[in-house]
Amino acid sequence: MVLTGLIFLPLFAIPTVALLKKNFQIKVFFALVSFVHFMFALGLLTKHGYLFKGIVLSESLDLFSPLGLNYAVSLRAGGLLLAVTVNFLYVIAGSLSLGNSAKKEVVLLFLSQICFLLALTSTNILAVVLSTFAFSFTQVFWNEGSVGLKASFSKTLIAGLVLLFGVCLILSILHESVHGYSNLNIQSLSAMRTPFVKGSLYSTQFILFIFYCIGFLLIGTANLIKWINFVRNKIVIKTFLPSLGFGLSVYSCVRFMPILFPEATNQYLANPHELFTWGLIVILATFLTPLLIPLLSKATYLFLERTENV
Repeated sequence: MVLTGLIFLPLFAIPTVALLKKNFQIKVFFALVSFVHFMFALGLLTKHGYLFKGIVLSESLDLFSPLGLNYAVSLRAGGLLLAVTVNFLYVIAGSLSLGNSAKKEVVLLFLSQICFLLALTSTNILAVVLSTFAFSFTQVFWNEGSVGLKASFSKTLIAGLVLLFGVCLILSILHESVHGYSNLNIQSLSAMRTPFVKGSLYSTQFILFIFYCIGFLLIGTANLIKWINFVRNKIVIKTFLPSLGFGLSVYSCVRFMPILFPEATNQYLANPHELFTWGLIVILATFLTPLLIPLLSKATYLFLERTENV
């Protein structure tokens, strides 16, 4: 259960946070736990780093079979490198983003980290949807932002969740109609071809494909709303969380798209791998832009000051 330990390690630190009183102690504790988590992931990367493709770790457990929900996590070499990068962001950006209400923010950061790793490693489509939604929903409880902004953020998230949950429910029903039992594991769904009507614009696959894309798009849009609010208020370091949420929604969407909807993906997206590459570029640009704003502002100010002196 090494992979499960990596995912849920921050959860065991939450009770200790409740016992700490001073903000300084809470911030130091968060930095230490995040650093240990980062070293845990780095140790796995060191052990399995020679694997440039393929599954590194895999674990599974049945949870709620009537709906097809099971705890099935699998970590590939590329996902392991991404997990190490994200854990490093939590060590640096997470520690620097803590404000006066550090206890509350640390709990939210721990929960968001667990949700991110679950969405990154889950091979059950419903678990990925719920984890992606939960990661973004933790941002509702941050202090920054007006009531109207939080309402728009929450409504957009819930709309995306409803669409994606509907897709998962239909896939579960279709799988049960073919095999006699529900299963939303990606391997089982990839082998299911009978219910999909091929060659039709209004086929089941096309409709589910559209709802699937729009659902993750809504979750990504909600994260962009939060990101824009942070940038507008010049809260630069805290943009790392909505940036990760936006990237996670893109990653979760593209990750299973060619497997669940092969015909629709090939017909409407000429090169899914190219889409994935551009998605990573957009994620990187979204994260780096607010970090560069203070540096560019300071450089412009110094340049204008020297110009006046000349």
